[in-house]
Formats: sequence, structure tokens, C-alpha cells
Amino acid sequence: GVVWEEVIIMLPDHIKLLLLSATVPNVLEFANWVGKTKQKRVYVTGTNRRPVPLEHSLYYGGKFYGVCSHEKYDPVGWKQAKEEYNKRNTTPKTRAEAKQQLPTGRGGLPRQNASANQVVAQTRFKTPEMKLKSERSQWGILIEKFKKKELLPMVAFCFSKKRCDALADSLQSLDLTSNKEKSEIHVFCDKAFSRLGQGDRNLPQLLRMKEMLKRGLGVHHAGLLPIVKEVVEMLFCRGVIKVLFATETF
Repeated sequence: GVVWEEVIIMLPDHIKLLLLSATVPNVLEFANWVGKTKQKRVYVTGTNRRPVPLEHSLYYGGKFYGVCSHEKYDPVGWKQAKEEYNKRNTTPKTRAEAKQQLPTGRGGLPRQNASANQVVAQTRFKTPEMKLKSERSQWGILIEKFKKKELLPMVAFCFSKKRCDALADSLQSLDLTSNKEKSEIHVFCDKAFSRLGQGDRNLPQLLRMKEMLKRGLGVHHAGLLPIVKEVVEMLFCRGVIKVLFATETF
């Protein structure tokens, strides 16, 4: 934004610029502005080929449904996910259908003493505590599936700083790192934070982040101290942060 514009404008003439971006839509317009500002010729090059092709999937009900592979849309996956959603969210019409949707007890057997009205009530009304518990369980299942498929580390983008922190805090019982990785994280954090004053090393944000990082979890957003964001980025590159909740600034 404005900061980068000022940097480009105020750079000494002898410094050459190499600019890389995958998101600038008006690249020619921007290159023209840089050329006029610095009074230099600017060369623009690019490619539409991805070295690592993207694959898009929907995750619902504990299953993955592929909707895009090799840059081609797959309507089958979308249709299957939609059918599963409709199946799970259809209000029971008869007492027999209602009993089939009852929560199961031990052994997977339906509770016999619940009515159809209770099923509908449980479906429609959930307290914040119930929602948090349900979401925490869903994240735990999802992360475990990624772990089994050897797809960790992963980044979960949440477009809210508060939401990133809440999700990470809700997974306090999750531990994804080995003893060797815990030691590596501990040593790295101590060395990085040693640049701070003695008082700053005991800031709540730093202490909370160190404990979180040791378990293989991390957050990254604009509300973190610059040194904390730098530590998170470097540890993620090392592969010791297994699950990172981040905003679009990552």
C-alpha cells in the first residue's frame, strides 16, 4: 500500500528493484508507474502455469469431496457434498425418521426415550458452549485426517484476528510435535526473544505463544508483535508448526 509506494519513491537511484507478486491484477499499470517514478525501464514477465497445481475440496461430515483438480471443475464432488448436506439437514417428517436421527449412546444405539420434537430442538437450538465444543471436535477430526494423509503442516485462513486466537486456544489438548521438535522450538524461541529486554520476555503474548508453538500450533495476524510474527514464520518454514491459524496478511 502507501508504505511500499513511499519506499519505492524514496529509494536511492543506484538501488535496483526486483518485484514479485502473484496477486497484482494491474501489473502493467503498476510497472508503468514504477518506471516513470524511478525514470528507468521496467521489464514485465509472468506465467499462468502453476509449479504446484491447486486441488480444491469441500470438507463436510468428516469426508473430503473433490471439486477441482488439474484446474478443472468436477461437478460430481459438489453434487455428492450437497446430497450429504441435504440428508443431514432435512427435518424429519415422521416419527420413524426422527428416531433414526436421534443422538446415539454407548454402542451406537439410538436413545429410546427421546421424542421427535426433541430431535428438532437439538438440531435447531445450540448454546455457544455446545457450538464451541462441536467446532473443537470437528477441527480435531480434520487435523487428524490431515495427519494420517501426511498433509501437515497446514494453514487455516480465518479472516478475523479474534477468531484465529479463539480456534488455537480451543485446541489446548492437541499436541502434534515430537520431543525433538519441542526442544528445537524451545531453543529457537529463547534465542529469538533474547533480543528483547528482560521485562518484555515475560509479556503474556510471548509466554502464551511459546507454549502454543511447542505443541505444533501457531497463529499469525496483525495483532502480534513483529518479533512474534517473525518467529512464527520461520518455525513454519522449518515444518515444526503443524497447524497455523492465519489471516490474509500471512
